[in-house]
Amino acid sequence: MGFTSSAEFSVYESWDLALPKASPRSRLYHLKPISVGTPRTESCTGYLARLAMEHCVSVHSLFSRELGPAANKLFGAESKFANYRMYGPRTLLNGRNRTARDWIEVLERVTLRREIRFLTMLTWQNVLPDKGLSRAFHAWCPRCLEEQNGSKGAVYEHLLWTLGAVKICPHHEKLLETVCPHCRKQIPTFAYRSRPGHCSRCLGWLGYSGSKKEIDVPPLDADEVKYQMWIADQMGRLIAVAPELQSGPPRERVTNFIRLCKNNTGGNICDFARFAGVREETAYKWLHGEHIPTTDALLKVLLSL
Repeated sequence: MGFTSSAEFSVYESWDLALPKASPRSRLYHLKPISVGTPRTESCTGYLARLAMEHCVSVHSLFSRELGPAANKLFGAESKFANYRMYGPRTLLNGRNRTARDWIEVLERVTLRREIRFLTMLTWQNVLPDKGLSRAFHAWCPRCLEEQNGSKGAVYEHLLWTLGAVKICPHHEKLLETVCPHCRKQIPTFAYRSRPGHCSRCLGWLGYSGSKKEIDVPPLDADEVKYQMWIADQMGRLIAVAPELQSGPPRERVTNFIRLCKNNTGGNICDFARFAGVREETAYKWLHGEHIPTTDALLKVLLSL
């Protein structure tokens, strides 16, 4: 029996049989939010409507088949929150309370997008109150929608439009619209058939087109336009700066601000209450950190400094 000479063998490079490392896979499409870090940041409710469109399902199906079960898994099937499904968060998803925080946690888990929290006002939960922060019904700028549609980019809804204090589009200096031009009804902030740029009731397009005229609204005088533009600018700045902060400002910042304002009005609580347009009892609670001023009240006091 013969043996092969060692000179006839060849040495080949070794193979690495270890499985390659793969990045985590998201349950739902890894959809990127629009314009985070700018005053034109997308709203959470608008993001959900876009996410449903990407999956070719309704918002109702997205909640009932994916987000609801994900919430049950995360918080427990018997939790009160998990049973909210679509009903609890309609006007709260863009806000700063527990409902927004919990649903954001669900959304970030199923999409693996960590910036979705900036589509809400959660960063400012310690310094802005729930009351009056978010609108009960949808508002939009038709010109913005038309520009988005014309640029062939994604049509989306701004977080700024969902804030109750904001009445005007800072880009076009026009009042936001709140009534569908087709069915002449107010549109829920969030609904089963929500679709960016469209009425959830009649599905009509909410942007302007050559065949549709703008709805007549009472014109604002120059001073009111200036004031509303200032409000939109201030709220837009809050939205834009949120991703840059490691944590939201503490509640003491508001209390210290109110005390400073009181001192600037003479140091008398009666004078400060009269200046702020509130009762002395309310002003007292502000000064002692028992209550947070409404967004409108904070803006009014800030403007006077």
